[in-house]
Amino acid sequence: WCLLFPMEYIFEDFISGFIQDRFSDHWNVEYQKQNLWLTNSPNAFLMKHDLFLTPKGNNSKRSVIIDTKYKIREMNIDDKKKGINQPDMYQMVSYAYRNGCNNVILLYPNATENLNEPNQFKIMSGFSGKNEINILAADVPIWTSNEIGNLEQALADRLNNLFELL
Repeated sequence: WCLLFPMEYIFEDFISGFIQDRFSDHWNVEYQKQNLWLTNSPNAFLMKHDLFLTPKGNNSKRSVIIDTKYKIREMNIDDKKKGINQPDMYQMVSYAYRNGCNNVILLYPNATENLNEPNQFKIMSGFSGKNEINILAADVPIWTSNEIGNLEQALADRLNNLFELL
């Protein structure tokens, strides 16, 4: 099974389906949206982010790009990058810039029973200094050795909390 479908695709599909199922009352959820090129002349480097959420109705929330990363963030106290690979951060900034979306969430599977606090990064525009991109990196619960019955609610609560932080 895993040889045919690498774990990063399974994690991405799981998170996408979960968000569609649990949050589609308040969000339009677009999976694997690919309608923009990184460059316009020529049209090259097709961009394809995992999820693009736009608020429904009179929702005061702003659009959110979500990208899943099936890897463990190696963090230590002094790491200002909080275990995020530099190319992943460049990728998120490109997505945000081309989509005109100020909010990005990077989701990682948790590696322990305890979830770390989300890490927030702010990037100011070099063009005007007024626009800011918010990138939130967080682990999400996808397994537990105890209280397996609460895992679905724990994941929903974690995602809801992340949406509130933006």
